[in-house]
Amino acid sequence: MNEQDIDTTTPNVARVYDYYLGGGANFEADREFANKMLAILPEARIAAIANRRFQGRAVRFAAQQGVRQFLDLGAGIPTAHPTHEVARAVHPDAKVVYVDSEPIAAAHGVRKLSGDERAISVRARLQDVDEVIEKAGELLDFTEPVTVMALAILHFVPDEEDPDGILARYAAATVPGSHAVVSHATAEGAAGMRTAAVAARYTASANRSGHLRSKERFTAMLTPYELVAPGVVWTKQWRPDDPVEAEDPEASAMYAAVGRKR
Repeated sequence: MNEQDIDTTTPNVARVYDYYLGGGANFEADREFANKMLAILPEARIAAIANRRFQGRAVRFAAQQGVRQFLDLGAGIPTAHPTHEVARAVHPDAKVVYVDSEPIAAAHGVRKLSGDERAISVRARLQDVDEVIEKAGELLDFTEPVTVMALAILHFVPDEEDPDGILARYAAATVPGSHAVVSHATAEGAAGMRTAAVAARYTASANRSGHLRSKERFTAMLTPYELVAPGVVWTKQWRPDDPVEAEDPEASAMYAAVGRKR
């Protein structure tokens, strides 16, 4: 990672998300931006935590279905309970490829995974599907099931970049029995107007634009997969370990789903 690649003066979504989760890989500009967003939408931190918890439950579920390979797109900065640790609690031999375009996120991944022969971090845009598959193929065997993960990242992909087509291409690169774990921000729900205001601020001030989508629109993106029960729900509602976790589900501000490739 070259120093010139890092802009510490402009808020970065990966680092802002890290701050919401209580991480330390963020800068003053990220914290200042995040605190302004929290003033508009206090649920933003709740949403980040709920999304992380959904991720853990979904990874565990996929591993319990026998999947031992995971492709974590837009993985962000490694925090507590990363994908490889959750998956290996089920399958000690699980392999994980983390993908992120943000230089600090990718560098933290490389550092955290140093010496781990079954997990790597690569710097790439999830939109560059061929590049990602090629790099991931250095570790993952795409003739065996792979769980493709896109957590809180597709809402940064505008319609003109075809998020549906991107997800479909990843699905096409995997074999039956593979899974997808996906979550997406929405303006629906009790916090909808404030969530939309935050998305507008991201577009104006951070380095990625936010594109909130409806439940119907999000469900259509998952067409390549057969949805696992309970289908598309708020992140808090997807198979919670404790009923208390599912309380006030709309505060999670994101829909979530797990799909299985037919």
